[in-house]
Amino acid sequence: VDKLLSHLEEIGDIISIASKRIGLYPKRDWDMGVILDLSIHDIYLQEKIMSKNEIVNAFGFKKCYKDSIHADAAFIILDFGTAIGQIESNWLTPSKFRRIYVNGELGGISADFISQQVSIRTGIGLQGEHPITKETSFTPLRGDEPLKREINNFLYDKEQLVTLDDGIRALDIALKIVNS
Repeated sequence: VDKLLSHLEEIGDIISIASKRIGLYPKRDWDMGVILDLSIHDIYLQEKIMSKNEIVNAFGFKKCYKDSIHADAAFIILDFGTAIGQIESNWLTPSKFRRIYVNGELGGISADFISQQVSIRTGIGLQGEHPITKETSFTPLRGDEPLKREINNFLYDKEQLVTLDDGIRALDIALKIVNS
């Protein structure tokens, strides 16, 4: 995430963000759906990418396939006013997939949260006859476990990477979608 955030200036004003977080049905038995388990992380992350711009509107479509009460598939749209965010989450696919795409007026950034690879695509003269594109990819030499890093930050650091207010904002949006 830090690598993605550090390159946002290169792609200009953000137009859209698309997140996909899918995988197998969880082995744990708890009283919540995919929105509060998976989607909430992308709600927070997209808001962070948009520099905590207020989400003007949020709505989602959810489906209950295996559980008649809680959604196990969701498609969410976030309206940031200047950009649109979309989030796809489900527990129904046979493989784990965690990616985000940030598209700007000058290029785009994609990040794979499993491999931790970040790719930046920029271009020159994209509207002209001879557009030039450039792609740069970064793969970490040592893969840090992001959840472990976040828990250690919460337990031991004075300044929190994710604040209580960040969590409350993401939870408010997630609950709005769950209850819609």
